[in-house]
Amino acid sequence: MVRPARGKARQSAQKEPTYDAYSFPGPSLGWVSDVNLAMSQPGAAYQLDDIFPTPTGGRLRRGKRSHVEVGSPVKSLFTYRRGPVSKMFGIADDGIYDVSGLEDPEVEHALTEGYCSVAQYTATDGTLYIRGVNGQDTPWVYDGATFDTDPALTFPDGDDTGADELIYTWVFKNRYFFIKKDSLDVYYLPVGQIGGELTLFSLGGVFDLGGNLVFGATWSQETGDGLSAMCIFATDNGEVAVYQGDNPNEAASWQRVGVYTIGKPRGPNAFLRRGGDLVICTDIGQLELSQALQRDVQSLAPSALSRPIEPAWSRYVSERFEKRWTSVAWTEEQMLVVALPTISGQSPVWLVSNATTGKWCRFNGWDAMSLAVWDGGLYFGSPDGFVYQANVGGSDDGAPYTGIYIPVFDQLGVPGKKSIHMARAVMRSRFVAKERLSVHTDFRVNLPPAYDATPIGQVDVWGTAKWGPGVSKWGGASGSTSVQDRWRNTLGAGEAITIAHQVTSASVAPLDTEFIRTDVLFTAGEVQS
Repeated sequence: MVRPARGKARQSAQKEPTYDAYSFPGPSLGWVSDVNLAMSQPGAAYQLDDIFPTPTGGRLRRGKRSHVEVGSPVKSLFTYRRGPVSKMFGIADDGIYDVSGLEDPEVEHALTEGYCSVAQYTATDGTLYIRGVNGQDTPWVYDGATFDTDPALTFPDGDDTGADELIYTWVFKNRYFFIKKDSLDVYYLPVGQIGGELTLFSLGGVFDLGGNLVFGATWSQETGDGLSAMCIFATDNGEVAVYQGDNPNEAASWQRVGVYTIGKPRGPNAFLRRGGDLVICTDIGQLELSQALQRDVQSLAPSALSRPIEPAWSRYVSERFEKRWTSVAWTEEQMLVVALPTISGQSPVWLVSNATTGKWCRFNGWDAMSLAVWDGGLYFGSPDGFVYQANVGGSDDGAPYTGIYIPVFDQLGVPGKKSIHMARAVMRSRFVAKERLSVHTDFRVNLPPAYDATPIGQVDVWGTAKWGPGVSKWGGASGSTSVQDRWRNTLGAGEAITIAHQVTSASVAPLDTEFIRTDVLFTAGEVQS
């Protein structure tokens, strides 16, 4: 019997695929919209929503919490601090409310217009006064205890201007100044007085472009209001007149330094103080006055603080044309905030920069008509009649919000088409964050729906939880953090690649998620099947 020959058994092993790797750093350079899309810029974000850029990456913002309900749109906020007394007031069209507490506030002083300008002055006896005007009602005074219209503001014989026409006020070298609405006229009081007869200082022949005065302020190239402080007057046509001295009624002690064109301000509250300098939101960007006065207006845009987001800034100037932009510096969190007005159908947007690094992001969903920093916290008045505290907790007054980080598109160091196979987000968080990663190619972004937020139970909030995959250290309310770095199947193919991150928060406790790095595994020259 002949047996068939038996071939030698062969063992074949499937070759493991070989992947190339690339890492996108966290968004430490912030949102950047003014560079060539084809240029690699590690650390820059194509889109950065509700994630604040930090020197080490980016941090998911916290939520908002309703502080008190006024019942009508809160158009203005101001604070009063003197010794142990610290109060915050909100102004609606029917009057001024004390919004310091959490109870239902009552009208402290009746008004008919909520957009107000206020300025504070400390008298020689130590009393802190706040004077307010709105261009419609009789000017008022607050002394820390009561509101009143006395002492009144009066005008010289023959001047038919009414006190209710004064629309803006500030203090320069212990003297109150006031702007008459729809004019280039300024009135001022004697030094050290909060009421009495006003003196006219007309700027009608000073500005070549005409227009109306929008605001005035103390300005210095040094920190604070020292001897070098000057008085500036800004118009809606983008001109600024600078004066030095202390008495507009005496030529020897009041000289004009110059008149400069800087771009049109976005409203009477569209500037903030940074040291002695003023940072002004204009139609050509957010400008430091000290820099703007040294350049021709045509060359100001490159020196604007908002230069990294210049295309977006210009778009918002066109879309949010109402000149009610409002700005504030929140020193405690190193944030410079610009809240944009919302017109019918528009979504609420804040443009926020890191005061230390100058890098930008966008906050969504916070509809602010007014801003104030009070007792270290940031508050805003809203059209829905509430005053909210910003950047607290882990939800927007009970509603979820989603942070989005999309790095700028990149060739991943290899020209030609690439196929993405896996990706991981390296994040640090107080609690496990459920991120969604998605591949986007060749300068097109189509975000999928974000995942729902991971529930955080009461036990978790107090700092204990189980270990899980991709978590190397667990944290809780005590301030410790967890690191997440789990690989995920994330598919896509193209030449220019980016990986979008979406993290949703909806809990009482904030996630405080930090975006450190994103790693991808890919093969070059292949097309996904």
